Amino acid sequence: MTTAKLYPSTVRNSRAALRLRGSVAMTAAALFGATLLPAGAALAATQPATVAAPSPSVPASLPGLPGISSQTTLIGALAPRASAHPCARPAPGSVIPQPTHIYSSGGALNVHLDYYEDMDDQGNPSFCFLDVNGNQAPILHGKPGDTFNIEVTNRVPPVNAGQFTPFGVPADNLLQAGVPSVPATKTTAAVAGNQCGEQYQFVSDPSSVNVHYHGFLVTPRCQSDNVAHTVIAAGDTFEYSFPIPTNEPPGLYWFHPHVHGSGEQSVQGGASGMLVIDGIEQFHPEVAGLPERVLVFRDKLIGGNAPAPNPFPNNIVPTWDASINYVPVEYTSTTTTPSYTPPGVIQMQSGQKEFWRVVNTGADAIMDFQVLYDGVPQPVSVVALDGVPVNVENGQNLLSSLLGLLLPATAAPVNKTTIQLAPGQRAEFVIAPPGASVKSAVIQTLNYDTGLVGDALPSRTLATITTQRTATGLPTMPTVNPLSLATWTQRFNGLFQAPSKVNRTLYFSEVLSNPLDPASPTNFYITVDGATPATYQPGIAPAITTKVGSVETWTIQNRSLEAHVFHIHQIHYLMLAVNGVALSPADMQLRDDYTIPGWKPPVDPVTSAPYDPATGTLFSAMTAAQQTAYLKKYPYPSFTAKFDFRDPTAAGDFVYHCHILAHEDNGMMALIRVLP
Repeated sequence: MTTAKLYPSTVRNSRAALRLRGSVAMTAAALFGATLLPAGAALAATQPATVAAPSPSVPASLPGLPGISSQTTLIGALAPRASAHPCARPAPGSVIPQPTHIYSSGGALNVHLDYYEDMDDQGNPSFCFLDVNGNQAPILHGKPGDTFNIEVTNRVPPVNAGQFTPFGVPADNLLQAGVPSVPATKTTAAVAGNQCGEQYQFVSDPSSVNVHYHGFLVTPRCQSDNVAHTVIAAGDTFEYSFPIPTNEPPGLYWFHPHVHGSGEQSVQGGASGMLVIDGIEQFHPEVAGLPERVLVFRDKLIGGNAPAPNPFPNNIVPTWDASINYVPVEYTSTTTTPSYTPPGVIQMQSGQKEFWRVVNTGADAIMDFQVLYDGVPQPVSVVALDGVPVNVENGQNLLSSLLGLLLPATAAPVNKTTIQLAPGQRAEFVIAPPGASVKSAVIQTLNYDTGLVGDALPSRTLATITTQRTATGLPTMPTVNPLSLATWTQRFNGLFQAPSKVNRTLYFSEVLSNPLDPASPTNFYITVDGATPATYQPGIAPAITTKVGSVETWTIQNRSLEAHVFHIHQIHYLMLAVNGVALSPADMQLRDDYTIPGWKPPVDPVTSAPYDPATGTLFSAMTAAQQTAYLKKYPYPSFTAKFDFRDPTAAGDFVYHCHILAHEDNGMMALIRVLP
């Protein structure tokens, strides 16, 4: 029987990693510098408290939450499915299906998820979460104040007792007579010290899993959103249980595995699902009563017969294939004459506006997209970004904040014709269907420049849109009584006016692990300015320490030649400026992901290293004064934002990183400690 393969990202992406590196990579060490840490040692299980890295400043009064007693009967149960392939995906050109919606009841959402490995139609590994009814990647709905009880069983077989295997060598027997080879064996409860579940394996066993609840402000304690120290080993079941804060913004969030070193393979394989906090119609009544459609963009490994990708400006052969709700759009040509499988089909009702919730859960691909009717980009009314209603909690509706219950906290949407979604980003908007005279209606990605050493992301049609006279069968958003609009406390009230007492500069950089070998893996860094760059390792000391109640201003720079995506767990940040230029009110929104383009200085025609074309001097050979003058002329791309640590729920240790997961897996992540 054909077997699926689990292998580390540094090997799996060797073809992509080599693209346009050559002399650029060979000069990277001199340009940016690098300090490597030794591989993380096994974490001790004898320390007090369950907050990540031990610290006398983090009290033991932050225990792990109790287990999910009502769900223990599910342990060992197999999710039913129609075939031997648990992660089966629709065929190209299919009508794009909607995921199953699961809603909380009685103040709790109780769900069991099985984590599986499978193969796609091209022999690449795929991964998925199934509920007990066999629904793949269900949408989990809750309300502020609910408790989420999510039990996860890892059905993926271990990889040769934790040892890597070379590319192309089978690592495990995935299916045995159609039954996963790993049964559920035990429930792993919270334990003392840093450990949460199994001992953290780093990348020694990429069959392990955990779950990150992307965008939620929930505690970073064990059994909540503690990715830095949580591992669910093959065959084990782990119980997550955490309350949703009463001031959680209503909108779209998502969940995905976050085991450092293998996050890319899990997410790119499709292991992600949506989370929705209901109630956005209370803040943007224009969505009330509309059909609700969820569209999940994903990237996936490109077929093995495709030629090497050719990045911007050519951008013909993509680095990754793509899909919407698992309906794939695959590059089928063996040459640079592009050819794709047919895109999926979205069926809308004629004359009926819809409320679309769109998320990019890809591991690596940034997706700029438009909805085109006969080639014309259509305006859409954006009501939420990254799970937060726009223009409600960012100071734009200050009068509502001041008057509280006397004035509904509603605000105007933001009109867009192009939406950029980096991995992890979400956009929710109202869209009208194509009219009767429209001959072509599509969702189209744009040709995106990721930088000199970035990925190739060409323009592609991801879906076609058709209309029908009858209703689509989509769920309908609740209606709203204008006299009972939202009055619950707004988490980010006053953030725009809040004084910031700390200013920090952080930067992305990257360098070959062996500067003399262009084929060696790239090390990726995110560094506080003034510190020594270091790749992330489990157990690493916090790079930043702050306190509950603080508001800080951070500037994030990109000192590398490719785009990076800044993401922080647990909190959001209020965008203030890009490249030192203050944003307009329409763009001054709250985010938890943001893309910084690659640095674009002049590069030497021989070495492709940044240099001064007037003198021929490489940037790495300039004096400090010369580099300062050079950077005034060719500044690093950056953004500046306010980071909100005022909510005590954020107390503990959590991470920030590049959400291009190949970069995060290879070191571009760091730890922050928020003291109570």
